[in-house]
Amino acid sequence: MTRAAEVLRLSQSAVSAAISALERRHDVQLFDRVGRGIALTPAGAVFLTEAKDILNRSQQAERVLEDLSTLRRGSIQLVASQTVGNYWLPRQLMSFHSSNPDIDLSVEITNSDRVMDWITSGKAELGFIESPVTMDGLEATQVGTDQMVLIGSREIGLQIDRAMLMSLPWVIREEGSGTRAMLLEFLSHYRLTLSDIRIALVLPSNEAIASAVSDGLGVALMSRLAAGFLGQSSEIAIRPSPQPDRALTMVLSTQRHRSSAVQAFVRQIKAGSNPALI
Repeated sequence: MTRAAEVLRLSQSAVSAAISALERRHDVQLFDRVGRGIALTPAGAVFLTEAKDILNRSQQAERVLEDLSTLRRGSIQLVASQTVGNYWLPRQLMSFHSSNPDIDLSVEITNSDRVMDWITSGKAELGFIESPVTMDGLEATQVGTDQMVLIGSREIGLQIDRAMLMSLPWVIREEGSGTRAMLLEFLSHYRLTLSDIRIALVLPSNEAIASAVSDGLGVALMSRLAAGFLGQSSEIAIRPSPQPDRALTMVLSTQRHRSSAVQAFVRQIKAGSNPALI
């Protein structure tokens, strides 16, 4: 009992009182008082085994917390819209993984509105989008830029005008997409809305749109990153949009805790971010 009190940095009477209180609470005797010493009862021996297991688990939990704080363990749930997720983010993930191989990285690809929903709801910790931040409670950091281009058959001229845009069949993205938001801005430059153009198809991904355009089903406005591989096709024309470049943006919740792993990833992104990166 004296040794236990020394280890716990308590008085011997405090340790004795704690044991007596535990025995009274559960109506069990843990020790036999033998002369000036004590010995475990059978019930005490059983309880000692359980108590040691609890202490071991407590120590293990402490080690887990230490690992999490020092990046020896952890995970990050990321969510990104299609262009930034498919064409910009992968090299960032590879760079982070090479420096932090014990951190698990999981990425969901969706559209910009859902990215913001996931971050505000806590479903993901870190997001990347190409459209303006439209929800409260989000911290936004520009990490790069992207140019929009008009893609279609070689028959589209070098000069883009209102009449041409109204006459062509269009392949467009779904509502909530940052690319669709950029299309609306593009059309407004020519005093047009979606109701003024011929919409042939609404598709859920950049790849599907590029494939439809390659098959001659219409024209589309999309990211130069996503359209890059079409540049080798003799059948496809790529024309720059008159719009300013759009920002690629990292978003985080201002209301939620950021783990050590997330903080490390954010530091890497901010250290390497460059508005003219892309």
